Amino acid sequence: MSPEQSRKITPGNAELLVLLVLYLIGFSLLAINPHDRADWAMENLFPIAQLVAIIIVYRHFKFTRLAYYMIFI
Repeated sequence: MSPEQSRKITPGNAELLVLLVLYLIGFSLLAINPHDRADWAMENLFPIAQLVAIIIVYRHFKFTRLAYYMIFI
């Protein structure tokens, strides 16, 4: 395997920002009028905690492009 193939392919900051904005738009649209606000908040506590953790460790630990897209999906 050549060095180019073994190198991790990480997305650029603009690409990650687009994913974050798309996620926040979807999150906001689903937060408008949930059937049960408390249930909705409990269901979304873990994904929001994961998002915050990924943002915090971004400087020290970067995932591959595939990993970020899988997390987004």
